[in-house]
Amino acid sequence: MVVQWAVEEHDGPVIAAGLVCDRQLVIENLKAGAIAICSTNHTVWDM
Repeated sequence: MVVQWAVEEHDGPVIAAGLVCDRQLVIENLKAGAIAICSTNHTVWDM
């Protein structure tokens, strides 16, 4: 997963964005180390 790679390779916080469009992808990205999610899908904004 790209987020996991970014967390391992870079020394700063990672925000997942782009094609994060449902609850499962939000959870996967947060578990991979993202500190936040950027999504235009309003159904995941209140998670």
